[in-house]
Formats: sequence, C-alpha cells, structure tokens
Amino acid sequence: MVSIPVFCDSGFVILNPIRKALSARTGRSSVACTVALGSGLLLSHCLIPPTPGPLAVAGTLYGVDGLHTEVDLLTVMGVGALCSILPFLLICLLVRRLGKTPDLAAPEELDAQNVPEQSRPSAFWAFAPIAVPIILMGLASLLETAGHCPDVLYFLGQPMAALTVGLLLGLLLLRQSALPDKAKLLRELTEDTLRTGGPILFITAAGGVLGAVIKNTNLVQFVADNAGALEPLGFAFPFLIAAALKCAQGSSTVAMTTTAGIVAPLMTTLGWTTPMSAALLTAAIGGGSMLVSHANDSFFWVVTGFGGLDVKTGYRTYTVATLLCGLSVLAGVLLLSALFL
Repeated sequence: MVSIPVFCDSGFVILNPIRKALSARTGRSSVACTVALGSGLLLSHCLIPPTPGPLAVAGTLYGVDGLHTEVDLLTVMGVGALCSILPFLLICLLVRRLGKTPDLAAPEELDAQNVPEQSRPSAFWAFAPIAVPIILMGLASLLETAGHCPDVLYFLGQPMAALTVGLLLGLLLLRQSALPDKAKLLRELTEDTLRTGGPILFITAAGGVLGAVIKNTNLVQFVADNAGALEPLGFAFPFLIAAALKCAQGSSTVAMTTTAGIVAPLMTTLGWTTPMSAALLTAAIGGGSMLVSHANDSFFWVVTGFGGLDVKTGYRTYTVATLLCGLSVLAGVLLLSALFL
C-alpha cells in the first residue's frame, strides 16, 4: 500500500524502522523481513498506478501513440493487483525458507530496547514522522489523478518535500523527548545516515547517467525495427524488452517508460486493440522491469544498505526474489490474457 503513492526507495526508508522493530520483537529473520519489505514495495511500484511508472506506461499505451483512448485507470489497477497475487504467494514461500536458513535466520538487534517509560513519545508523535509523509504523498497523488490538487498540497506531496516534513517532525519528536544529550544523539544519527545513504546516492547518480546514455543510442530504434521477429512471443515481447532495459541500466521506471514508447506504436499491428490488452501490456512491462535487481539498481543498494545485507547475501536473497516476482507476473499476465482476450 505504501509503494502505490510513494517510490519504493522512499517507502523502504520510511518503513525500515518498523521492519527492524518487528524483526527484533518477534524473533523473525532480519534478512527475511528485508526481502519481504523490498519485494512488496517493488510489486506495487511496478504494477499499480498512481505510482509514476505504471501510470506513465498506461498513459502511453492508451494515448495518441497507442489506442487513442482515455486511460482506463481502474482496469489497469485491477489487472496490476491480480498479477501481484502469485508473486506475493511465492515471496511468502521464499521468506519462510530464508527464515529457516541457518546463516540467514538471525533477528534484528534493536538498538533501544530499554527506553525509560518517561522517555517514550506519545502514539501521535511516534507515528507522525512516518504517517504524515505517506498521507501527504498519497493524498496529493489521489487529487492529482482526479485533476483537483491545490498547489500547496501538490508541493508538500512531492517525495522530497513530504520526507522533509517527516524529518522536521522527527526533529520535533527528538526535541520533546527526555533523552539526555540530544545534540550528540542527533550528530550520531546524522553520521550513521550519511554513512549508509552516501554510497546509495553515488550509485543512483551513476545508474541515471547510464540510463541517459542508453536512451541516446540507437537501441530503441533497433528494437522497433526488428519487432516483427518478436511478434510470436505475444506478451513476452514487451516483458523481455523491459527486462533487458532493467538489467542494462537498473531503473525500473526508465525500463517501463522506454518499453512503453517502443511498444505503443506497434499495438495495432500486433493485435492489441482493446483496453484490457493495454492493461495487460502495462502489467507485462511492469513485470519485466522487476527482472532482475542487481548492482546497477539504486533500490538494490537501498535494500541491502538499510537492511544490513552484504552484496553476496543481497544476490542470494533479494535478487532471487525479484526474479521470482518478474516471472510470476508474466505468468499472471498470460493467464489473464487467456481468460479475457
């Protein structure tokens, strides 16, 4: 639910403290909880509008380059939700297995388990730094989709602005607490955050540069010119294009929007002429954009960095989870196409 109005990177940062607390207090594997959170966020991020990626894909496929009709947003959301059921079940099985793997089964260690009663904040202040940004982004996205979003709310609903509001609420929470030496604590928290987030920012920038390089080559035109050879693949055709772009440059959103631009002019030729076929295409492209997350994907480093995983463990767990997600989304698309087309 959080990843529908929020980029999955931001969603993971927002929910990571809750993941740590759940792992520590329930004794569940920290790795399993990390993979579950990352996979759930990625599914919504790639499949269900109004997340920017699938919303942009639907706009392209239904728009002037595709069907020349209004976007059937409800159908796109419904198909995306249905296609996420099988991946959800597979991830549950994977997480259960990870929780039983000896070297991956240790729970998270909670840093502040013995906080004095008088130092604990009220429920409102405890949830405000997390809940308020989610509410702002979700409300702004909803009103923007409806076409009636006030400028102030639109600004506050942008991820950076909403998370800044959350940061300010967190600082107010720290100021109101009874913890000693708040300045020292704030400095330590800032240092830990920069130590974890700094490498992620550099890698994200490098991935964006690579994506720009790919978009300025002849790759897109080459795929379009040779689309006839891939026509027999059906919905696997856009899936494979999105998967290739995802593996090459790391960004799911870039993979989705680029693939939609390639496929939209070919829809009539390939026989995809109904709103349902466009919705299934959106899901197929979203599934391909999950396959697979590795070192050139900024979200891979968000999951491994904030989840406390080394690179090898990230490949063994989260990368495998994205492989299962992508393939099972394609299976869901093929099943729905057999039923409704």
